[in-house]
Amino acid sequence: MDKAVTVKLNSNPSANKPQKGRSFTFKILTGLFSGILLGLLVGDYTEHLKIIGDVYVALMQMTVIPYIFFSLIGSIGRLSKNDVNQVAKWVLIVQSALWICASIAILWVAQSFPTLEHGSFFSSSKLESPHPIDFVELFIPSNLFRSLTENAVPAIVVFCALFGYGLISLDEKKGLIDQIGQITRTLQRVNGMVVRMTPIGTFGIAAYTAGTMTLEELEKLQAYYLSFGLVVMILTFVIMPLIVTTFTPFSYKSLMNASKNALLTCFVTGSVLSVIPMLVKGIEEMFAELETSHKDEVAYYPEFVVPLAYPFPNSGNAAALIFIPFASWYLGQSIELHEQIRLMFIGFFLMFGKVFIAVPFLLDTFHIPLDMFQLFLAAGVISSRLGDVLGSMHQIVFTILTTAAMAKVIKVNWSKLIKGFALVLILLTTTMIGLEHFIRILTPTSTDNSGIISELELLEKGPSVRIQKTPIANPKPLAPGGSRLDRIIDQHLIRVGFIEENLPYSYFNSKGDLVGLDIDMITKLARDLNVDIEFTPYLPEALNQHFKADHFDLAVSGVTDTTQGFSQWLTTDPYLVTSMGFLVKDHDKHRFDDKSRITEERGIRIGVIEGGYFENWLKINFPQAELVQFESLSDFFSNNDHDPVDAVAAQAESASAWTLLYPAYTVVIPKTKGQSAPVSIAVGGYDVVLRDTLNNWITHQKMNGSVDRWFNHWILGRDHTSKPPRWSFLKNVLHLDRLHSHSAH
Repeated sequence: MDKAVTVKLNSNPSANKPQKGRSFTFKILTGLFSGILLGLLVGDYTEHLKIIGDVYVALMQMTVIPYIFFSLIGSIGRLSKNDVNQVAKWVLIVQSALWICASIAILWVAQSFPTLEHGSFFSSSKLESPHPIDFVELFIPSNLFRSLTENAVPAIVVFCALFGYGLISLDEKKGLIDQIGQITRTLQRVNGMVVRMTPIGTFGIAAYTAGTMTLEELEKLQAYYLSFGLVVMILTFVIMPLIVTTFTPFSYKSLMNASKNALLTCFVTGSVLSVIPMLVKGIEEMFAELETSHKDEVAYYPEFVVPLAYPFPNSGNAAALIFIPFASWYLGQSIELHEQIRLMFIGFFLMFGKVFIAVPFLLDTFHIPLDMFQLFLAAGVISSRLGDVLGSMHQIVFTILTTAAMAKVIKVNWSKLIKGFALVLILLTTTMIGLEHFIRILTPTSTDNSGIISELELLEKGPSVRIQKTPIANPKPLAPGGSRLDRIIDQHLIRVGFIEENLPYSYFNSKGDLVGLDIDMITKLARDLNVDIEFTPYLPEALNQHFKADHFDLAVSGVTDTTQGFSQWLTTDPYLVTSMGFLVKDHDKHRFDDKSRITEERGIRIGVIEGGYFENWLKINFPQAELVQFESLSDFFSNNDHDPVDAVAAQAESASAWTLLYPAYTVVIPKTKGQSAPVSIAVGGYDVVLRDTLNNWITHQKMNGSVDRWFNHWILGRDHTSKPPRWSFLKNVLHLDRLHSHSAH
């Protein structure tokens, strides 16, 4: 039978207690803004203050796992079996309800990303398998000490729940539970001592972040920050509090007063785990104001429920999932609404683990380059803290609702429910429309990325270069039994064939310079040999004739050994291994992401480079497909009269570069095992001496990192210039760094 419950009015509040709370909040804010100001003043010099934040966060986390361990065992052990059943029921109901509410808000805001078309460089994530998550290891503590060492909270909670449940029926449990209670209270006191350091820790963290994050990083992520920040604010300060005020006797003001210090501390520390004792204390103070016959039981419910709630995915974790549709939009792709719903469903289970495990897994699941995970980490400097604030509010609301349900003070206020639902609906719709409009202003819906590839320049510098417009025979014929290497050294010239439009291996950039990965490689080779370079264009189908006529010594431009008709040349060991991909229209990408699905489709037409490495493989694996030949990818894009095809099979690395020029296309690599191709240097005349010399040289370039550097620059599109120092008042206005430099000399 339900007992009457009233809220005890605080008619004679203590003046000291609120003042103390306001004073501590003021100290935290002072530390926060002082750190930001210092970061702006001195820039990246604040990286030396990182240790202050690291020490503070480590101290805050020091007591949390032991606190969860002892608090859960003691709290469950003192319950009856009926209480345990009630707790389990309400935990499932409340957690599910909060996750669904958060998911709806997130999906609503995620619709604000406008359609954006642009190509992208190749991403190595296209070749990687999904990250496996061992849910058994995550939830089952087969080795408790390993779970404790690795902070595997779900497994720790399972152990504590079972251990505590075992205590329920133990007759001699009182002494043990009392000892556990003393340990728990001691851990709370230790945490309280560390909490007093919050203003100092806040200062160190804020100074380091403000001093080291660049404006360019902020600009790239502005759409994500806007969407993420808005959904966090709506959930933290509107939806979650509305749930509390609708289903419990508590007011919005009392909820905010109980949670403000914990939320602020969580923002600056970036850890929900570290503020759990603060959350417990705030909620206990709220329920202490209630007059109810269950008051003795309610006194320890929050201490039990908060640690129990922590392993479950919270709304802050859910908000992090908005990065997946953002990343897809950022790359000019899209995730349909039904896929986003699947994202939230899968994400619930993944978030029992760590966000840094879940996000790469989801990026791969939705065929988004894993390179975007680096962007997620960069964004995490700010977004993770906002997410932790929402996560803390989720824990507070979960604990209040669960405790209120067990204390039998849950009651629906239908008037507030209807008004709140209308308010949230209007707020989310307005946010979505306004955010989409703002993002369109910040980011054009059709982005021209052709300049990215056309403005790239060679990494290597050195020898003199000339380009022959038409092939001519070497004026110095080879001596009988002589090697091309000897002639190269003697002439002080290496003659190299190249394909004129074969991105990203060889092409002319916007300045008219011959550039590309293979051009960079040959430039480095010529510099090591101390010779000049003469480049001569060639057509792939005429390569044998070129070598036979001695038009050049070597041939590059993504050469793959097809083992057909090579009567005049050898190939070196591969310096790259490429994968076959399908170049398709953006809207057709899902048709070609699985080999078995392609095999089942009838009447499909696949383009292929004439005489290319993948032609025979396609004939064997897709016998039902009609193959249409092209001279090159350049021919495919420039010839408007060619027969229409559903996809073009080509090197994924090369095809990705072409999507920068033609953003309506994307590259898909089937997830089932596909085909790879070695990329080598072609050596004319079966010259074994030159071939072996080049093999040794290629091995050396792999070992010294040159091949990786070229690959990152031309294939992955990564800028390897050093990161410029952060702007700061100290260096850019007062120029004190120059004074320091002069004094040092």
